[in-house]
Amino acid sequence: DRPASTALAWRQPKEAVEGTSVDQRIAVQDVFPSPVALDTATEYSAQHSGLGLMVWHNGHVVAAEFAPDITARTPFSAYSMHKSVFALALLAAIEDGYIESLDDPVGSYIAEWRRDPRGAITLRQLLTHSSGLAHFPISAPESMQINFSGRMRAAALAHPLDGEPGELFQYSNVNSLVAGIALQDALARHGQRYAAYLSRRLWKPLNNANAALWLDQPGGVARYHSGLEAGLADWLNVGIMLASDGMFDGRSILSPESIDELTVPSAKNAAYGLHIWLGNAWQPIRSYGPGTPQGVLHSAPYSVSDVWFLDGFGGQRVYVVPSARLVIARFGEVDFGYDDSVIVNALLDGLALGSE
Repeated sequence: DRPASTALAWRQPKEAVEGTSVDQRIAVQDVFPSPVALDTATEYSAQHSGLGLMVWHNGHVVAAEFAPDITARTPFSAYSMHKSVFALALLAAIEDGYIESLDDPVGSYIAEWRRDPRGAITLRQLLTHSSGLAHFPISAPESMQINFSGRMRAAALAHPLDGEPGELFQYSNVNSLVAGIALQDALARHGQRYAAYLSRRLWKPLNNANAALWLDQPGGVARYHSGLEAGLADWLNVGIMLASDGMFDGRSILSPESIDELTVPSAKNAAYGLHIWLGNAWQPIRSYGPGTPQGVLHSAPYSVSDVWFLDGFGGQRVYVVPSARLVIARFGEVDFGYDDSVIVNALLDGLALGSE
């Protein structure tokens, strides 16, 4: 009974993330060295409930394939890909001085935890999913409150500790929500909302179209772990910026140091940075941690070491390969048979063959 990935009207209320009115037409150029590899990637995506696939290589969009009635601007449920965009916003807030450091205790930003033992958890531990906060099955009441409550702040800040911060990787939405509350509280001291900051600092500089955040209540808390609705072209632009050391269209969006910080393997999981997955620590079934029995199929290692990716539930992805100047953005209906290795390796193999 899960709604289609483009059926978003039921997600209410929303807050606008204003984009730009710059010409946003997509020009696809036939310059990829291996058309066969592009066909392989497109066919695999479609076989696994894909609705859109865009590929950028070395400055050009080389593929943009969509299901009927879907375009590069059709908003969709990106699920946890928002986590990575939120991490970029938090790094921008450090550059701008709203947040002092990733190693700040979260209690220095969230008043309710100022004298609470959980206030000693650092922003870095939250963004690397090593906070020690309890992890519950997705159907448990605690998880349902994090995902669907109209009082998400109260739900998040009621979450108990279940271990020592910094000791264990356990992917959990509550980490993103608590870190997001800390960022919003820091921004609020300067009269700003997260949506407006995201627009000014990332979305407009990337020439992205209007997007939306799904809130818990009017004027309330954004789902920092999910709930950012945008078109595939906008997600592709996020990847292009990452592949370009923080630059986009000749402008610096984030410093190279911030991009480096984002993609350093974390202490408790070499396959994870700051709310972004890293492809250099291969597992045939990629694990979300010991508390989550489900994993993601990843049948073969990547053929290069510098693959980073934004991971959304059931096959929503942005893959970034800086050494190959390659970005792949893909979305579709939730499909648990989707294999993280196929599209990336097909295109990397095509580049290798095309250079011979």
